[in-house]
Amino acid sequence: MQIRTSILILEGLLCLALCISPASAELTGTIQITSEPDGAEVYITNLFRGYTPLTVTDLRAGMTRFQLKRTDGYQNWNGVAYILPDETVRVNAVLARTGTQFRDYGGIVITSDPGANVFQNQNFVGTTDSDGSYSISRADLGLHLINLQKEGYQPYSELVAVESGKTSGVSATLVPVRAAPDAVPAQTTQVPAAPLPTAPEQSAGSPGTVISGILLGLACLLFTRRT
Repeated sequence: MQIRTSILILEGLLCLALCISPASAELTGTIQITSEPDGAEVYITNLFRGYTPLTVTDLRAGMTRFQLKRTDGYQNWNGVAYILPDETVRVNAVLARTGTQFRDYGGIVITSDPGANVFQNQNFVGTTDSDGSYSISRADLGLHLINLQKEGYQPYSELVAVESGKTSGVSATLVPVRAAPDAVPAQTTQVPAAPLPTAPEQSAGSPGTVISGILLGLACLLFTRRT
């Protein structure tokens, strides 16, 4: 009895394993990080990955935070990078000396059409004003994905690098979506109807007229004899 129960359990597990579909492959990308000076420690999501210059593959697509460190008189560099699927993004970090003024953020100024929705790293942050401008006063250092969307226009995307204490610009002119052309009514060509055939006119001296006269005369002669 126990053996039969075990066999049934194994069969059930096998069927369950066959029925469960494998998970879809995760979208990944690559990042190349350089620094000035090089030799900085690189931490991605708080995990040590190596020293600059460094290339890291198979990073999950989306926003990734990382940090660069040197212990010989340089400040830490904290930044972000938006990883694109199957593409390589490049970040160059300029490390500041300890004791010098250093900001771990910068700004982004966007110039586009009025009323465009602004997305930073896939997050909605605001709408351009009547002049088509929008400012992000505090953005983390690194690469940011800026998306612009407006009804009736094609979406716009751009990767922009933000540096310490500097303001980066994004200038975009949105392209209207072309409406589908109206259907042109099919033109029908009227073909004139063919004239109906008419019987040819018979002249007084035609054979048909002569035969008809002979038959009519014979009929009259027979009628006269009977009377």
